Amino acid sequence: MFSTIMDWISVGLIPILIALFILYGLYKKVDVYGCFINGAVEGFNTVVRIIPYLVAIFVAIGALRGSGTLEIMQKLVGPVFDRFNLTADMVPHIITRSLSGSGSTGVMAELVNNYGPDSFIGRVASVF
Repeated sequence: MFSTIMDWISVGLIPILIALFILYGLYKKVDVYGCFINGAVEGFNTVVRIIPYLVAIFVAIGALRGSGTLEIMQKLVGPVFDRFNLTADMVPHIITRSLSGSGSTGVMAELVNNYGPDSFIGRVASVF
């Protein structure tokens, strides 16, 4: 019974919220479609501004991996990570997290693909 109700709420909540926003905007005599388009344009402009930084971060991590520097760093911090039941594969995620949240999301996705979303490493990467 409870799961059926929660299924209905989870399926219906987003469309209901969208409808409420549209109705409230119409009630306040706001150009809802125009505001939506302006928001979409701003979002697109934000993506265009962020892409060069993401590419630079992925190239930098690739260069660290290709040069062997990342493996050296992983060997150095490996014993420390082992004490916390982590793997040294978390090093790229920790480095990119301090530089860019969006870039670290890509590294986190790689960790989740390698270890699985329900693994300890996958959960720790998600929390980082």
